[in-house]
Amino acid sequence: MTCRHLLANIRSAQGAESRMAIATHSASVFAPAPVTPPVLRRAMNVVWLGRSIRSQLLLVFVVIDLIAILIAGSVIIARARMQAQIETA
Repeated sequence: MTCRHLLANIRSAQGAESRMAIATHSASVFAPAPVTPPVLRRAMNVVWLGRSIRSQLLLVFVVIDLIAILIAGSVIIARARMQAQIETA
């Protein structure tokens, strides 16, 4: 039985012929819906959704800065190693 048949049965049982019900499928045929563990979902709600817009923006900028610091630090270390190899050679 398809969703249309189910909706038609529900409408006829309720007697609400004038109302229109819209059904959508949330699952894709090609990719399964991502499943997040409840612990991760609760942590995400506390860290992200429980904050104001100002706090969320500040958190985004802090995370971007931390990523930039890690990249810059790795580049500095790689160049220092290269210079040490050049000097010893």
